[in-house]
Amino acid sequence: QEYFMRMGLSCDANFHEHTNNGQDIVEELDCGRPVHLMLHDHYKYKNHSVIALGYMQFRYDDYDSIYIRIADGWSRTANRYVWGMCYGTWNYVSVEV
Repeated sequence: QEYFMRMGLSCDANFHEHTNNGQDIVEELDCGRPVHLMLHDHYKYKNHSVIALGYMQFRYDDYDSIYIRIADGWSRTANRYVWGMCYGTWNYVSVEV
């Protein structure tokens, strides 16, 4: 919020607990809002923040599976994905400018 204020823009930042197996992230991304995603107890990232930039969704026999495309700060490109139903807790911050 401080950055946006310095740039002369107004914004609304909101903290959300959990992501509904990634579906809440999809809804934010579909509205054109990148998401600050906080992974807790993730098998690879442990406790790490990333930026969610996109997603892929697959339909299996009786459920949808969501994979969130992220920029994790460990790679030069945003070419990694985290599975929406993986072990751990996710929280996120959405920003509306």
